[in-house]
Amino acid sequence: MGYFFSIIGNGFQLSSRIFDFSLFGTEPRAIATTSNSEFLITGGVGTSPSSTDIFLLRTTAFGDTLWYKTFDLSYQESGTDVLQTSDNGILISGFLLIRQLKQQYLSD
Repeated sequence: MGYFFSIIGNGFQLSSRIFDFSLFGTEPRAIATTSNSEFLITGGVGTSPSSTDIFLLRTTAFGDTLWYKTFDLSYQESGTDVLQTSDNGILISGFLLIRQLKQQYLSD
């Protein structure tokens, strides 16, 4: 489950939102402000008990969802940083967890 909490300089709360995109958990890890004062949030979203995908959420300044995307790289992955580029693109960095299964062969 993710939480968005917006306050202004004097500590007054403007808005708050809870977002959860999966039965298997949503874990936000980074947030960035866009050139038009919207927010980009990235992290990992569970797709099964043992798998996560990168998610990217774009919200208004008050936390209302504009759009939501996931990226499946066929591993267990999560976004850990996000920024808007000078040409208004979006750059996400993160990590992949690659698990290799070891096979054991029995011989007589």
